[in-house]
Amino acid sequence: MKCLNLSATPSTFWKSIGRAESFLEKSGDREVTLVLGGGQYSMEKTLVLDAAAWSGKKRIRMIGGERIKTVFTSLQSIPTEKFIPVAGTPYIVCQLDKDADGNYPNLRSFYVNGKLADISRTTEHRTCPPIMVDGEKKYSIGQKLFSETHKIYVPKAAIDEAGYENCEGAEFHIRVEWEFKLYHISRVDLDDSFTDDTGNVYVALYTPASEVVSGNNLSMNKRVFFIANSPAVLTKPGQYAYSRITGKLYYYPAGNAEDCSFGYGALTNLFTLKNFDMLSFESVTFTGIEDAILTEIGYYSAGQAGMWEEKYPENIFPHAGAVKIINANGLRMEKCVFTDLPCDGLSMVGILKNTYITGCRFTNIGATALRIGRPFRSDVSHWETDKIENLFIENNFVDNTGFTYENCCALIITKGRNIQIKHNTILHSSYTAISVGWDWGMVPWNYGENVNLENVEIAYNYIKSFMTNMRDGGGIYTLGGNVVNTHAAFMNTCHDNYIIEDELTCPEDGFFSSIYHDGASSNWYTANNIIIHNPARTNSRRLYLQVIYDGQDTWHILCDNNYIVGCKDHAEVFGGVNAETKEMWSLLDENRFLREKDTHIVPSMRVLRKNPEAVRIMEFSGCCPSVGKKPAR
Repeated sequence: MKCLNLSATPSTFWKSIGRAESFLEKSGDREVTLVLGGGQYSMEKTLVLDAAAWSGKKRIRMIGGERIKTVFTSLQSIPTEKFIPVAGTPYIVCQLDKDADGNYPNLRSFYVNGKLADISRTTEHRTCPPIMVDGEKKYSIGQKLFSETHKIYVPKAAIDEAGYENCEGAEFHIRVEWEFKLYHISRVDLDDSFTDDTGNVYVALYTPASEVVSGNNLSMNKRVFFIANSPAVLTKPGQYAYSRITGKLYYYPAGNAEDCSFGYGALTNLFTLKNFDMLSFESVTFTGIEDAILTEIGYYSAGQAGMWEEKYPENIFPHAGAVKIINANGLRMEKCVFTDLPCDGLSMVGILKNTYITGCRFTNIGATALRIGRPFRSDVSHWETDKIENLFIENNFVDNTGFTYENCCALIITKGRNIQIKHNTILHSSYTAISVGWDWGMVPWNYGENVNLENVEIAYNYIKSFMTNMRDGGGIYTLGGNVVNTHAAFMNTCHDNYIIEDELTCPEDGFFSSIYHDGASSNWYTANNIIIHNPARTNSRRLYLQVIYDGQDTWHILCDNNYIVGCKDHAEVFGGVNAETKEMWSLLDENRFLREKDTHIVPSMRVLRKNPEAVRIMEFSGCCPSVGKKPAR
């Protein structure tokens, strides 16, 4: 192995990269170590390197500054003096210039003082319920009907709040259980309206035909929606709105605007690296990018894990992120920071072996902090091209994920073997905090033939304020096993996690669970976990085992020695509710080896803290203080 040691500063980075490429393209096994000085590395283009173009094993190590941070960003500044006050309002406005083609910038990510600003949005409303007209459900808005008409009836109050004159080009966000949609509004027809029996007025809202996809065909009746990106709802300091039609950028400053620096992301990826035998990043910060989905594609319609049901461009999947890895053996991401990113932090696909992501911080991420693998169905043909083996995600701090793409999990890992997800702190996730496996149907192979999930350990994690927007997910959510139903060993473990349901967790009280073994989950030993239940969430199941649902089968799971605070009895913990009769039934099934023992129903935190084993679990969970502040227990 021939080695080359280089150093770089913000002004010499690309020159050093050129020297590294010249060295790596020579035959034989070669390794480059690049020591990066502190400062801001302004990226005018994405660093794209593909080791498949070179012979031999190729390795790159990038080591950032410890005292002065090494920060990679594509932020382009907007002169502060271009913003002028808008008379009679608390906000300021900037008229952006057109490009050479006569178009205004397709901007979606606006940064103030290096931090992502919040886009303006209305309060949350609901679409109309089914309305009977002449004995027919004239206004029953299902997903299929919406896909055909591109129209949905919404309360006129929402249009009034957003401002009718501001709706064209504004964003329409709607939640449908685990599915989330973000379309632009093409027009609102105030003449196409009706009034329900309680006096509520609904009007027709249209989205562009080119943006609507069929999705999962879930009903959209009474679903939560809001309208974003209208200057009429710039009601809080720190919010912005931008019109692609007029090129006007509005901002509500939190203080003196003259003291602010403004900018927008120019790139949708900072690094795209392929086919390396070793990649190493240490003490590097990634921030300041644009959102490829809403600028290049223009809309978003996806279910759990961000999987689009149709029209999903293969080259865009996974979501745009600061760092994109395709096929890697020996990735090490240590003490790195991913912050203020409009889509993903780190996205990885392909054949991924011997991956270590340790001691990193992921904060303020619009989609998923860490996305590893593609959520293909139980199709064995993908195993040779999308393979995860020997993955270690440890001691990371994750806070505030999915604030734009609300159906995105904080961490998602699909099929793989030998996976450890340990000692991570995950706070404020819009959807599920940790999701592993794919999909909900039993795999068509026996144990040992191929892999869905094998030797997965989820342990010592601290999870709080999960499911802050979506429904039907969990703190820890598993799906998809590795057996037809015959293998009995506990090849996967979920233990010593500390999960807290609080007032932010599933505020609509939709179906969710702190630990959720969903369809086709198999061979899990779930033990020594602490779950703090919020009694106000009556529709959750603390430890939920899905037995049979539309042919989706869960097998061989033992829940052992778990501590539950806030529940009255075992029926609340291991029960389901019949939607019609409201009667409880057990989700445990001895015939399917779904069992529990030694579940501790604890009346209060005061009593829990008297138990030495419970105190050990609480104190040992989460990342170390050097990565993120240890949450109060």
